[in-house]
Amino acid sequence: MTNEIVTIPGNRKLIVKSNYLVNAEYNLSPIEMKIIYLMAMQVKKGDEDFKTYRMRIRDFQDIVGVDSDALYVRMEEIVQRLMKRIVRVRHDNGDLDQFPFLARASHKNKKGIIELKFAPDLKPHLIDLKERFTSFYDYNVLSLKSTHSMRIYELLKQYEKIGYRVEKVARIKQMLGIETKYRSYNYFKKRVIEQAQKDLTNHCDISFAFSEIKEGRKVDSIKFVIKRQKKIEFFNNRHWNPDEEHEALVSQMIEIGITEKEAAAFVREYSKAELEEKIQYTKDRFKEGKIRNPGAYLKTLIIDEVEVVSPIEKELAESELEKKTKQEEIKRQREREKVLLEQFTAEYDAFRENLTNNLVENANEQDWKDFISYAKKNSYVRSRLFKNGEIDLKNKDTHFWFRVFIADERLPERDQDFMEWVAKQKGYYLQGEDGNFRITGKQSSLF
Repeated sequence: MTNEIVTIPGNRKLIVKSNYLVNAEYNLSPIEMKIIYLMAMQVKKGDEDFKTYRMRIRDFQDIVGVDSDALYVRMEEIVQRLMKRIVRVRHDNGDLDQFPFLARASHKNKKGIIELKFAPDLKPHLIDLKERFTSFYDYNVLSLKSTHSMRIYELLKQYEKIGYRVEKVARIKQMLGIETKYRSYNYFKKRVIEQAQKDLTNHCDISFAFSEIKEGRKVDSIKFVIKRQKKIEFFNNRHWNPDEEHEALVSQMIEIGITEKEAAAFVREYSKAELEEKIQYTKDRFKEGKIRNPGAYLKTLIIDEVEVVSPIEKELAESELEKKTKQEEIKRQREREKVLLEQFTAEYDAFRENLTNNLVENANEQDWKDFISYAKKNSYVRSRLFKNGEIDLKNKDTHFWFRVFIADERLPERDQDFMEWVAKQKGYYLQGEDGNFRITGKQSSLF
């Protein structure tokens, strides 16, 4: 538990959601998420149905820290986009419900007001919740710029009393609606998990540590250890001042062709890392001659949440692909070696069998005397071959054990001879013992 003072905005209003909705699958932009939160804050205990929730754009600016003038221009397209968003809710029995967030929206342009109403299907997830729900105060999410951080906060808040939560990486991506993004796990960890860890530590009433659970070499799941935080100090976001890094982002966007008000709004609404990626991507495309209007292009990337592949993600993805390719090549190489070793073993066994046959067919009196002496000393062989102190030389068992004796005593030690035979006959070098070998090299064609 940290003793740091966490500085966050908000009015300490409660948001209550069913656990099904907490674990639902969707991906909204940061400002869309905050609209949903502001609507959910207006749902009162005892409500029997959804009402039409009204928000002044100027008040919205105070709460989420987005420039009001830019919001007046953008709010219509933001709400229009939100009307099309679908949420997917999975039930315990495997059923899947899909429905929109909003049933209707109205923009009172002259009054600077938007009126929104939740879709009826959200009623069991926001109204009259008596069990299986998660509640949290608005300041924990309204201060965040990353949608993923908001969602991870909710997912961990649900398990706060338990103290930990384990989820598969694939399931986390599914809930966050980013199954096709962050193909590199390392980049997913950096941009989603570690960013959320930083955001929650700095702005929320819980933070977390995490560890990776692997299946083989692949990270399959993540264990989040949830920690409560104290000493939370509130402030109003109206007097937010950008730091030098944010001012640099604004300057870069202005140079590209974004207006100063729009650039300032984007900086306050979206994460620094996301903006940096899209700014660089726009610059690269313009330099390559792929686009003519970089300002309009960048604005589209930001507002429409277009996925771009950053140089870092590309490098990590290529690194993981190279690693995977090497692993697959090693696997194929081992399979080829296995087939070769099986072939070599079969051929050598036939070769050794022929040598044994020749030794048996040409065995002399001394060979038999040596065998009888061996059989007398070996209690197991003696019990099988001797009757009344005499050995029956015509018995099939006698001939079997004679072959075993000849092969063991007259032929070279098998493992070493096998490796030498493979090197001489097949041109491969082997290492190993007790019948377990691996190919370590191949002789040069010069030899």
